[in-house]
Amino acid sequence: MNRCIVMSSGLKKALLTHLSRNQRWLSVVATVSLFPLFVPVAPASAFPSFVQIRRQDYRNCTQQLTNAGLSVELATQGCSMAARPRNMGYCVTQMQKNVAALPVEQILSGCLQVRRPDELANCVVNISSNTNSSDPLNILDSCRRSVLPEKLSFCVVGLIQANTNLGVDQVLKTCLTPPENVVELQKDNSIQLKLDTPSQKQ
Repeated sequence: MNRCIVMSSGLKKALLTHLSRNQRWLSVVATVSLFPLFVPVAPASAFPSFVQIRRQDYRNCTQQLTNAGLSVELATQGCSMAARPRNMGYCVTQMQKNVAALPVEQILSGCLQVRRPDELANCVVNISSNTNSSDPLNILDSCRRSVLPEKLSFCVVGLIQANTNLGVDQVLKTCLTPPENVVELQKDNSIQLKLDTPSQKQ
């Protein structure tokens, strides 16, 4: 048994021995109220770390969005709607700086539609910087639709760099909706892998 709990029980018994009935009731209340002081508390490192949102985050976000070319109205609305305004400012500025062909209004719209706008920006910038795609809106839309946008960008860039002679749009589609793997166990205990690609479906 925990030594702290035993100590608190012993303290309670000693107090009750020498107190009247009314005093005993008060001592029980006091002991219960003091009980949390004897219970070991886990260190702060044992709990998950949450990024604290501060007023400076909204201020910086608004400044970043207006500097990127958005109107004050759109900038304030975008930052106020963001779950993490710090990530919203990063999302817009990264794409605005590194993907010049994207209209900043389209960038803001994309950043507002995802849970992790920072990963969306990394996805778009990574694909745009490492491929010769002429359709940045398709890249933005594909990254927005992906559950794991950074993983999507790794898939696209990796397949392109493998000299597959495939177009960026085709690779985007393949990485976004990969083939469904169907494994069948044959009678001779051999395993046959079938790939049901989207193009084969009717």
